[in-house]
Amino acid sequence: SGLALLAPGPAFGYPMLSLLLASSPSFTARPLPPPRAHCTPDVLMAAVFIDGEAGTTGLQVRGRLSTRDDIDLITLPEESRKDPAARAEAINKADAVILCLPDAAAIEAAALVAADNDRTVLIDASTAHRTNAEWAYGFPELSGAQRSKIAASKRIANPGCYATGFISLLGPLVGAGAVRREARLVTSAVSGYSGGGNPLIAVYEGAEHEPWGAYGFSLSHKHLPEMAAFSGLDRPPIFMPAVGDFAQGMVVSVPLHYDSDLEPAFAEGEGVGPSPAHRPLGHSPPARPRPRSLALAALATSPYRRCPRPRRPRQSAAEPRASRLLAPQVGERLHAALAAHYADEHFVSVMSLGEEAWKEEGLLERGAFLRPDALNDSNHLQIFVYCNDAARTCVVAARLDNLGKGASGAAVQNLNIALGLDERTSLE
Repeated sequence: SGLALLAPGPAFGYPMLSLLLASSPSFTARPLPPPRAHCTPDVLMAAVFIDGEAGTTGLQVRGRLSTRDDIDLITLPEESRKDPAARAEAINKADAVILCLPDAAAIEAAALVAADNDRTVLIDASTAHRTNAEWAYGFPELSGAQRSKIAASKRIANPGCYATGFISLLGPLVGAGAVRREARLVTSAVSGYSGGGNPLIAVYEGAEHEPWGAYGFSLSHKHLPEMAAFSGLDRPPIFMPAVGDFAQGMVVSVPLHYDSDLEPAFAEGEGVGPSPAHRPLGHSPPARPRPRSLALAALATSPYRRCPRPRRPRQSAAEPRASRLLAPQVGERLHAALAAHYADEHFVSVMSLGEEAWKEEGLLERGAFLRPDALNDSNHLQIFVYCNDAARTCVVAARLDNLGKGASGAAVQNLNIALGLDERTSLE
């Protein structure tokens, strides 16, 4: 988890703690689409071993799987949980293993797979393998190709919670040719204290403690490598994380300046589509011709599209920038690019554009505040876009449960994909 830097040490060996907060009444999951073609409902029970099941993420994974009739959970006696021989036997017996361990322990666990075992799927919830090319990055919504890569892989790296939020925002925008690959971005985030594991949970649910705290002052947070690798950016952002006095939930925000962060053609309203260099890892070239850009294709049917206006003659670059036609609908097209990317996704939703729409839809607490805990105990992620075209600025933000889509929910989703099952199973 992204807060592990605050509280280093093993995340297992502690009793279950209550992390439930009231969910926002404004959240409604979108209707279930039909199961994907690769789903096989008649699959026999799969044997699954959770290595590190007593930690925060492990307990939640177990809770999501324990009631399923298509999963046979392999459980070690408490005294054998750290025994390499017992763990190796369980790992090689299982059809799939979810590693809920610190980085070093996860690397050791991966090495316990027998050389002749080409059957067992490993899903690693640690940071250890996220940028390893031999492991599929476990954010299926990154692209259709990424979901297929996960389905075909025996090694899957679960994304970090902060990275999930950041990549969900920037991956589609870089891929659509909206945000420059060379953009120098800053991102801020606040997470519930459960992200720091049991030691930090004990602090916040025990003695007197701070109400909110910034951290990560070395500017070398462990999620930064994957943020760059799977967003399509050529380098990671400056990242400013914080932890608040609430158990679960997270908001990740990224400000964008039209003139420095967006592709000039997109900022000026040309709508030029992506080039291969601007596609995030996992994106594959389109199989057939597309409209001028993904963003404009979505905008054509968007309820937020303004009435068409006569095209003005293109002005000279020598004329003052303020006098040129500066695409007042840039914010709408950023929103449309994200909406188009996630149009067929169940777990990721792009919310209506701007504050006024959020107020009308009851998405803001007391009509003013975006709560970080509204999606607690779910595998859903919501994307918010709010812009000031006159100031040529925009902010894109992602809200998710750091223990859900940011950890255990994502692990179960990846498990379902790897086993050829409906990826929504036990996540609704």
